[in-house]
Amino acid sequence: MRVVFVSLVKPCLLIFACPGDGGETAVLYRGRAERAGKDSPLIKFYGAL
Repeated sequence: MRVVFVSLVKPCLLIFACPGDGGETAVLYRGRAERAGKDSPLIKFYGAL
């Protein structure tokens, strides 16, 4: 019998609380990381590119 260890890329998936799950995403604005809503027109525009 072989034991295989699986490592998740995102451990937060185990607790269902990954950053950005609340409808937000991290964006760089003037060199700083800021939170922006995923429904923001700017985020939608760059996401469509």
